[in-house]
Amino acid sequence: MGPAVFLLWLSVLVPAAEQAPSYLISAPNIIHVGVKESVAIQVEGIEKDINVKVYLIDLITSQKYSNEIDFKLTAENGYHQINDIVAFAHRIKQTKIWSRKNKHIYLAAECQDLFADRKLVPLLLSSKKGYIFIQTDKPIYTPSETVKYRIFTLDHLMRPVTANIEVTVYNSKNVQLPSLFVRSGKVLKRQLKIPDIAEAGIWRIEAQFSEFPMSMVSTKFEIKEFVLPSFKVEVKLAEMFYLITREEFQFTISADYTYGERVDGMAYVRFGVIDETGNLKYLRGLEQQLQLKKGVAESTLETARLFEKIKPLQANDLVGHNFYMAVTVFETSSGQMEEIEIKNIKFVSSPYVIDLKKTSGYFIPKVPFSVLVQVTYPDGSPASGAPVKLEGGRLQNTDENGQTVLTMQTPAGADSLEIKVKAGDGTRGREISEATKTVRIYRSESKSYLHVSVPHQVLDPGNLFSADVTAVVPEGSENVKYYYYMIINKGKVLRMDRISKSAVTKLTLPLSIAMVPAFRLVLYYYIHVGGKTEMVANSAWIDVKDVCEGKVTINSLPNEYYRPGQSTTLHIETEDTGSLSIAIVDTAIYILNNKYKLTPSKVFEEMNSYDLGCTFGGGADSSHVFMDAGLAFISNVGTSDPRLEYSCKTDGGRKKRSLDFQTQYMGKLNQYTNSTLKKCCTDGLTAIPMHLSCEDRVKRVKDDECRKVFLTCCEFGVELRNNQSAKLAELGRTAKNDEDPFFDESFVRLRSYFPQSWEWRTLPIREKGLQRVMVSIPDSITTWEIQAVGMFEEKGFCVAEPKKMKVFRPFFIALRLPYSVKRNEQLEVRAILYNYLEEDITMKVYMKPVDSLCSPATGEKNRRTVVVKANAAYPIYFSVVPLAIGTIPIAVVAYHEDGMISDAISKNLKVVGEGVIKTEERSIAINPRGKSSYQIIEEIPTNMVPDTDSFLYIRARGEVMGETIENTLTPEGIDKLIRQPRGCAEQTSIYMSPTVFAVKYLDKSEQWLSLKAERKDEALRHIEAGYNRLLEFKKNDGSYGAWLHRRSSIWLTAFIVKILSIVQTQINVNPEHIQQSALYLVRNQKPTGYFSDPNPVIHREMQGGIGGRESKTSLTAFVTIALVHSLSSFQPESVEEQEVKESIERARMYLSRELANIRRPYVMAITAYAFALLDPQSSEAQLADENLKKMEYYDRENDTRHWKADGKSLHVEEAEHWRVPSASAITVETTSYALLQAVARKDLQYANAIVKWLTEQRNYGGGFRSTQDTVVALEALSEYSITTFEHNEVDIEMIFSSPSRSSKEKLHLNQNNALIQDELKFPLGESINIHLSGSGNGTLTFLKTYHCLTQPKNTCDYFRLEVTVKGKVEYSAFPEYPDYEDYAEPLAADQPLDGIGWFDLRSRRKRDVPLDDKAETLYYEVCAWHIPDGENNHKTFGMAIVDISLLSGFEPEHADLDKLKNLVDKYIDSYEFKDGRVLLYLETITEDKQCFVFGARQIFPIGLIQPASAVLYDYYNPETKCAIFYNAPEQSSVVSKLCQNDVCECAEGSCPRLKRTFSEMVAGDARMTFACYSPIVDYAYLVRVIGANKTGSFSAFAASVTKPIKRSKDETIHAHDVRFWLKRKSCPLELQVEKAYLLMGKDGKTQDSDQNMQYILDSNSWIEEVPSDEKCRASNFREGCNEFKSFIDQLELEGCQT
Repeated sequence: MGPAVFLLWLSVLVPAAEQAPSYLISAPNIIHVGVKESVAIQVEGIEKDINVKVYLIDLITSQKYSNEIDFKLTAENGYHQINDIVAFAHRIKQTKIWSRKNKHIYLAAECQDLFADRKLVPLLLSSKKGYIFIQTDKPIYTPSETVKYRIFTLDHLMRPVTANIEVTVYNSKNVQLPSLFVRSGKVLKRQLKIPDIAEAGIWRIEAQFSEFPMSMVSTKFEIKEFVLPSFKVEVKLAEMFYLITREEFQFTISADYTYGERVDGMAYVRFGVIDETGNLKYLRGLEQQLQLKKGVAESTLETARLFEKIKPLQANDLVGHNFYMAVTVFETSSGQMEEIEIKNIKFVSSPYVIDLKKTSGYFIPKVPFSVLVQVTYPDGSPASGAPVKLEGGRLQNTDENGQTVLTMQTPAGADSLEIKVKAGDGTRGREISEATKTVRIYRSESKSYLHVSVPHQVLDPGNLFSADVTAVVPEGSENVKYYYYMIINKGKVLRMDRISKSAVTKLTLPLSIAMVPAFRLVLYYYIHVGGKTEMVANSAWIDVKDVCEGKVTINSLPNEYYRPGQSTTLHIETEDTGSLSIAIVDTAIYILNNKYKLTPSKVFEEMNSYDLGCTFGGGADSSHVFMDAGLAFISNVGTSDPRLEYSCKTDGGRKKRSLDFQTQYMGKLNQYTNSTLKKCCTDGLTAIPMHLSCEDRVKRVKDDECRKVFLTCCEFGVELRNNQSAKLAELGRTAKNDEDPFFDESFVRLRSYFPQSWEWRTLPIREKGLQRVMVSIPDSITTWEIQAVGMFEEKGFCVAEPKKMKVFRPFFIALRLPYSVKRNEQLEVRAILYNYLEEDITMKVYMKPVDSLCSPATGEKNRRTVVVKANAAYPIYFSVVPLAIGTIPIAVVAYHEDGMISDAISKNLKVVGEGVIKTEERSIAINPRGKSSYQIIEEIPTNMVPDTDSFLYIRARGEVMGETIENTLTPEGIDKLIRQPRGCAEQTSIYMSPTVFAVKYLDKSEQWLSLKAERKDEALRHIEAGYNRLLEFKKNDGSYGAWLHRRSSIWLTAFIVKILSIVQTQINVNPEHIQQSALYLVRNQKPTGYFSDPNPVIHREMQGGIGGRESKTSLTAFVTIALVHSLSSFQPESVEEQEVKESIERARMYLSRELANIRRPYVMAITAYAFALLDPQSSEAQLADENLKKMEYYDRENDTRHWKADGKSLHVEEAEHWRVPSASAITVETTSYALLQAVARKDLQYANAIVKWLTEQRNYGGGFRSTQDTVVALEALSEYSITTFEHNEVDIEMIFSSPSRSSKEKLHLNQNNALIQDELKFPLGESINIHLSGSGNGTLTFLKTYHCLTQPKNTCDYFRLEVTVKGKVEYSAFPEYPDYEDYAEPLAADQPLDGIGWFDLRSRRKRDVPLDDKAETLYYEVCAWHIPDGENNHKTFGMAIVDISLLSGFEPEHADLDKLKNLVDKYIDSYEFKDGRVLLYLETITEDKQCFVFGARQIFPIGLIQPASAVLYDYYNPETKCAIFYNAPEQSSVVSKLCQNDVCECAEGSCPRLKRTFSEMVAGDARMTFACYSPIVDYAYLVRVIGANKTGSFSAFAASVTKPIKRSKDETIHAHDVRFWLKRKSCPLELQVEKAYLLMGKDGKTQDSDQNMQYILDSNSWIEEVPSDEKCRASNFREGCNEFKSFIDQLELEGCQT
């Protein structure tokens, strides 16, 4: 036994004239509802059996909360007994005690032998019960990821239990997501989809047993954009503190890959000070640049230089603050960058911290007093061997745990004692630290005490425990016979007994697993002094080693490392049956966040939370001994006081001090303490990629105060950049001023593409012992952490210590490919060979041959031999040219001669066609009784890309809702239904709305059986994900703006109120979210009843025109509709509900007054619907209905009815009405409101023609033009379908026939398959006949797809868009802005930086530096504007989207886009990058040309890069658009060839070749053989080239036909007709303008804009320049000319003789 703590105690005295029995009845002073609690009773001084009855009772209602528990105390049980008692939850609930201010119940005891009246003691009631543990599969996630989590539920005894639990998730803004009420099933497994627009921050999952709120526990996880680190950076310190007396501060930087290998590169280190308020101040001029060799760099910081930087402050001013280090490491070979910050290094004047909390707070006079001292270093680690002494005492050293016991004599007559302890001896590095503690004298009238000596080290369960017990009693007192003791663990009495007193009494007890993690020993005795009885007590807290009752042990892995893709078996030992939950996580994730993991220590901490004690033992008197041990008691000497708090009191910390550097020397940024203004300054300092002056930039800043700060800081930043020397200053030198380089303010954006966790499984354990778990290891080369959690039937819960699994190949290949390339572009594939062996190896490398791919070194016979150095990487390049559209596998193989070392990797390359994909969509409503046959002819479009597929897809659906239903139930389907992006709040609500209406329709019509069984679950999950995403946009007052940074919009808030009001009938929606938003609308209503939107999301016809009176009317009707829907979320008859109803009535009255003034169809339609919704029989509803019908367009021939809202002609006279151009979005929306109004008024016969028109406007995916019209139309169609639905009303047979099909296709639509028919595919250009029979309504939807050479010229009728791509040199050549010259300049791995350079570096993306030497950086300049309002009936629009397909192999600079989005001089609202496309959200398009710039880097070298497309469109009316093509800059390397020799020959194999008249290749009958035998030509013309231009990826040559020699399908061609010949740009041949040629080849499959055939020049074309008459007169060429003319005559007259 180690040193002991002596605790002494005294008691309270009571008269003992008759020597009545002494008794103690104890219970926990906090009692948990529904949990077995222990009541312990002990009696002394009696010799007969005694019966005691105890129970729990409410004094207010006299309700007994428990059963009556009987105790029988006998000589056999030593007159002491422990029994369980339970406070029943249902009885507690009946008395509504939780609503009371005082939440105490009483323990009542009745015993006629001990006391005449019942005794009572108050107990604090708690709803905490059992244990809940939550485990997530990772601690950190990116937006759009899925969080997997498990919830383990256990009872009070740590046994698995199935119970009702409530699970709630809170996002980073503390907004509550829908709660989940579920049976736990012991282990509950769930998933949570994080919205893609989730803000960075901490989310949490809370879980509690239902109706037991104090049982609530939570776990957190972080949401952040990140990339999984490829290597880990660590800073190792000689001391984890900064001792200000040291001459220097030593540190070592290490960097290791996650799979264990060392990193070589450069480390940049900067330093700062963090004051006690958390403010970070950088110390300029102390920066260091270090070289990492074999993953390590060592350095020091001179303390004198540090002190120089903080002047005029003194060294001692730093004490209590933290030293800050930031380390950035660049890996040399790949240019990857990782960072680490160290913030917990304390400045100290002594290395020692003294803790006296385990020293008793009370002393006994004239008795030696023991001081238990714990000495640690500032980081909390134990300071072993530290010299320690009491003031005036002698030194002694601490043990290996940093502990020692000092003994001192207590003075007589003192009431308190000041203890001063010193650590250290005053020498350098052992400076003295002091600590003091005041202890007070024990209170005792009789001067009786109890000494208890216990070991203070951690004890092992299973061993014996001993305590020395000594009574100190006054002279003349009666002899003490027994000591009584209790063992208490987690608030429960485990054991109660007595031990006979002796001269030196030793209490020895066995330790058990039940005593984990700690227990309390409470001792007491009775003594009679001067005719009074006294109970003397003392207690001690004993720490026990944390071990599980039922252990789980992951056995050590036998292998040093495992190979990717390998299968192996994990061996896990369990000590009981139950379940085993496995998780395997990439250790790289813990580099980013090592918090929030479920660990063994967290389990034991939670177990210890049931310890009700508040001290490490002892108390001020006998009563406090029990109370501080967590006990309430009734005894013959008194009753304990009530416990008032659930937690123990803690001392308040001292007030934090701030180290004020700001006025001393810190820089420009620190002049602004306001966080908003600080951001304004930071944004001004930040360089953007446009050549804009600060005056130009500041015009975009909206806030006046921010504008001033922005301009000041912007000019300051420009000056700093201008003053930089051409050569960067040597790192570490001091600049002319001591400005703070403000590194920490830039936001670094990262993305993840790597798997991070796997094996998230829970397995049953049917037999204890060894469990074998088979796992298949992923392909990642990293180190995994294996975690296991055991849930045992008889032995509780245990979290195993994790084990590491290293997955590694000493040799492996890394290969990256772009998202896609275009056919015939030349791609340079880079494979990197990594060798981590200790010796050089010679490898043979080749690429597997693939059809339609030109590449050298394909196949083993063309292998290359390379030498890869030891512990090094070797890049090898393959030039490839894809020749076909589709997916092409790229596989690289490397092997050693002996076959022992090898690797192969394969990835798919997506190859797309040239040009841009075009789609045209139409729908027709069908009913065999109305029209039974159709002939569909889709011509081949003009300007189509040669050698690409073009098809017409036809899909048939029954019922009005048609294919819309199938596409509304999954996120993938919604993408087909609504084609627009979904970044902002309105898009989010729209994205879930179709599913809401579809679920409502399918529920009402009982049609789920027609769909896949899991469809409803998928649909509800999609709705829930949309709701969670929507909450990310919610503001504190319940309102919504288009973006979080935008002001709130009345229209958008109303739209969301309406949607959520419907959603609440399908999923769990917090009604407060609807109520708060509805009340926001009500409180923004104008006194006269109308609504206006000062911050509209959109400016369009929907609001009745800008500035017109009808804008108020339409918005008021819209909000009224939303408020009517919201009423169901309010409590009936509540004040809030009445407030909303009054608002609706005010709006109704306003609309009534305005009804006669409405002229616009949209306003009339939505107003009529509002009246019909309020009261369809009202006079206003009747009048609105009449006015609306006057505005209709009715097509009597086709029986369709609609409302034309935008003045565009729909050509209703068109005979083939399926060819009618699509209506605009606003017309569809207006007609949809008219349908909703007709359905609300039950005017279904009138509605039928509206439904038919709307059905014919649908696109191929079931949606309409845009977002709002799609949502309103689907709502209208679903309401109509619910009202009119009848079973078995569809029975249609369709027969399709066409020339390309040998047989007819039959489709039969009935009620069971009306929603799920497959599609048919036909080639363009042929006639399709459709015959119908049967009965019922259906829909035929047509989708035409093809590749277009260029964008049609008439797409830009209102909007204008320019996309110009410039190379870096070209872009930087602006002398008036020298500060931008080096924007995004590649950074060399060893290049030093100065202050503003550091700032610019860290405001870029982490992965930006250094760049590959071959990487090309281009700059996209995007300009958007529109022609003046009023032209072509157009008006100013709201939100617009620029959709740019990037050049192949390029990715945008996210840092540039982030700046355009996030800086206060905002240029775009948001952006998305996916699948090679950048979507840019613009607030609005103006008449002024607005331009912005962002960089793009060539991630993959590609040559002969082809043009790409861009389109600008109005989000709410996508027909208003401008679509263009753009090219790479001509001088850029990306337009030149990458291929060489055989690759070029292969790639150009399909290219045409020029035949030379006087060469061997045309000698003899070569022309006739080509024309008539191989390959056989369709045409032969003599032509003269009259023009040439570039059309997308092709060169187009216009030629006048001087003589048609042979014709085929182009029968009408005559002399002087003009035709076009196309040639791929990648082919080197060029026809010369004004020269004559003989052209022969195959007929073209495409047409030009004049509907004439256009021809393709390829390897099956004959191209021969016609020799001039002058040349033919020369004798040398006469024979050749005669053969040329003879061939032409023969072919023209005789043709091919076969």
